[in-house]
Amino acid sequence: MDELLREMKRDVESDDSHLVREFALLSSKNVRFSSGKARFVYYKTEHPQLREKAELLVDRRLVQDVTPGNTPIYRMSDAFIAMLKAWKPE
Repeated sequence: MDELLREMKRDVESDDSHLVREFALLSSKNVRFSSGKARFVYYKTEHPQLREKAELLVDRRLVQDVTPGNTPIYRMSDAFIAMLKAWKPE
């Protein structure tokens, strides 16, 4: 799960607005996705078992499933954002 967390950390740290809290899970970069608000996007082709990893974060109460339709959408908690920012991967 380290690669997913590294990408999430990069995304959170590169968000100059400090307002993006949600992310979508897509099967690949070939899938079209549009949203009315800014969201990070992660791809199953780049992160095997991506849905299971997201559900593990839900189980740990770090993210909340806020899926409104078919595309899985998750909202990161402030605690998770702080953890990502403080995390120093090896």
